[in-house]
Amino acid sequence: DGSTTLDFYSSALTVGAALWEQGIRPEPGDLLDPPFDAPVTAPLTITVQHGRELNIIDGGVSKVIHSSAPTVGEALRDAGLSPQGLDYSQPAEDQPLPADGLIRLVRVREEIQLLQTPIPNKIEYQADPNTELDHQTIIDPGSYGLTVQQIKVRYENGQETSRRTEAEWVAEIARPLIIGYGTKIVIRTAQVDGRTIEYWR
Repeated sequence: DGSTTLDFYSSALTVGAALWEQGIRPEPGDLLDPPFDAPVTAPLTITVQHGRELNIIDGGVSKVIHSSAPTVGEALRDAGLSPQGLDYSQPAEDQPLPADGLIRLVRVREEIQLLQTPIPNKIEYQADPNTELDHQTIIDPGSYGLTVQQIKVRYENGQETSRRTEAEWVAEIARPLIIGYGTKIVIRTAQVDGRTIEYWR
């Protein structure tokens, strides 16, 4: 038991019962070799390795456990926790248990966002022989274009930590607004001082 060695006789049937007779009560998270329910059929050596108190913060939620695991990853498994996908721990899973007993499990997710941005269309003018002089008509109303950005957003424990544009493309090309200015001359008549005159504009 750590640096303590105890020799004793027992008629108990299992390792756990033999330890209880001596007042040794392993806690959850202690490592017992042979295990608690192993039968006692011959002289044997029992090793008790007491677990350490660990504070595991899982995405902001604290959980205190006792574990005798040698690495962070095994301690997380003892706590019923396991990193999924992009999740990671601090210290890393393959590292020994930290001296302060604090382990952080960071939950990570990524999502793809599509950001649409309109492209303004231009205005073009062209002569329109079917429209009267000094008037305008809309020949083609045109349309706005559209660019799309594909953005990857990363969240750690529910908080956005980064965003990166992975691709950008023109989804729709802008069509210009075409306005026609009239060039058609329309002759009109009017009575001026008793005379009929013809005029335009």
